[in-house]
Amino acid sequence: MDRPHNVVLLNRRCSPGCPDCPGGEAMSAEDAIAAVRAAASRSPVVYLGTEAFAALDLLPSLVTTAAEEGALPILMTCGALSEPLEVLEPALSALSTRGPYAVLWTLDVSHHARLDMREIKRLLRMVDRVSNAMLQVLFVLPDGAVLPSALLEAGLINRGCMLSTRRGESLSSYMRGCAGALLDLPQDASTSNAIREPTGQRTEESPSHPLSFRSLVFETTYFCNARCDHCYTSCGPDASRERLSVDDVRRVIDEATQLPNLAKNCHFAGGEATIYWHELMQMLAHADARGFSNAITTNGFWAGTLDRALRKVGELASVGVRTIELSADAMHQDYIAPGVVTNMIRAGKQLGVQIVLRVCTTRRQNAGHVVTHLAPEEQCGVTVATMPAAAIGRAALIPENDLWRKPGLPEGSCAHALNVVVAPDGRVYPCCNGGELCPSLSLGSIHEGSLQDMMSSLRPNFMLRTLVHAGPAHFASFLREAGLGAKLRDRYGSFCELCTQIFTDPELTQAVQQEVQRRAFAALLSSTAAPKGPC
Repeated sequence: MDRPHNVVLLNRRCSPGCPDCPGGEAMSAEDAIAAVRAAASRSPVVYLGTEAFAALDLLPSLVTTAAEEGALPILMTCGALSEPLEVLEPALSALSTRGPYAVLWTLDVSHHARLDMREIKRLLRMVDRVSNAMLQVLFVLPDGAVLPSALLEAGLINRGCMLSTRRGESLSSYMRGCAGALLDLPQDASTSNAIREPTGQRTEESPSHPLSFRSLVFETTYFCNARCDHCYTSCGPDASRERLSVDDVRRVIDEATQLPNLAKNCHFAGGEATIYWHELMQMLAHADARGFSNAITTNGFWAGTLDRALRKVGELASVGVRTIELSADAMHQDYIAPGVVTNMIRAGKQLGVQIVLRVCTTRRQNAGHVVTHLAPEEQCGVTVATMPAAAIGRAALIPENDLWRKPGLPEGSCAHALNVVVAPDGRVYPCCNGGELCPSLSLGSIHEGSLQDMMSSLRPNFMLRTLVHAGPAHFASFLREAGLGAKLRDRYGSFCELCTQIFTDPELTQAVQQEVQRRAFAALLSSTAAPKGPC
């Protein structure tokens, strides 16, 4: 079977008796390793299918190979498993020690009709526990078909997911028709998980993995024409008018070209960055001229008609914008004219710009509230990125029973999801999902030093390195020992929510800093103690 250039078919059927998957022999270990190396030379993302979980014996060597080649392996599964979850879970948990990976749940109408959704939920919950990666879903739709509403309303989709739809009679027919990559998602351009130039020293608290950054993000302003209930930075018409200047952004972009541990992706957001359209166009043009792949986040208020959407998206494409992340959830729709989502999707398809619908979800307002209103031709070829609202900023007022939460402390870390984020006041942070609210996580200011200086400051920053590699749940024992465990909640929506809670609370922050410094000092003394020998 023909296939996209970044897909390695370890096997040809999702299960032995599947009537929809073509037959064929499974790959040998040697051929699979060679195929992964070849695919990694063409793409930063390598998909392993048709059913990766049916090749558990091959996966450790393939994940290791992909990491060595600087690619992210994505394990494809349709959920028809040949091994019980009791066997699969420890195998996938051990796999994470070989390198980062993600999981892509592949569906078409036939496969979806045969699935036991209870078993799928068990499978995906298990994957969520062990993989530390956002769930990705590919649903191949034939002409005239739409996504099942039950799928769009399911918790496994709304708790954080990248859902992509593509046209085809089946998954195999879609792959036969692909001329390039399996999915042209934002991650295909931005994922860079194996930067070989290390940044900073390693300690027992920060494992031997270099810090690498996926993109340079400019939050140019917190001013916005909408005042959404879920906004964690509390942007709106009453927010500060402070914004980054064109000259400062140009200078930072120039400095960023010298950082070996930063992928050349540039993202502009807010607030609503497009309010200052002409300034934004100058910033984007400079990033494009320096070889960055550009993306923006917007609520699309300017796309009230298709003609206007075509003109504006065309202008953005002319300065290197390849992806537009459109804030499209129910909370944004209170402020944005009807038809904006449809106009943006149509304009993006005509002009070759990827439109990603960013849908912030609660239990009452899920992805179905946005996607089910789209016509079949608009649902197909679009990507929907869901993220659960976190009780941060204005979203702290959302009722607890309306938030997607899980019991216990959320495991996981952002070691492979870091960004260099420049806030409107010039402060720089390693995260754009609440990090801007945490002064202790700041790397410095563009008004006081260069990006190179800030990268150097990471070397002795044991607290940040521990946070990045081990995740915020690692600090729970520190807080309990300090008598502050009662401040931790019983349930969280994500590890980002836990991180923001710790590092916006001065008392919790101080306790973590003191314990990290104590451990780092103890490790330093241990490593420098001279062994006793004969005189």
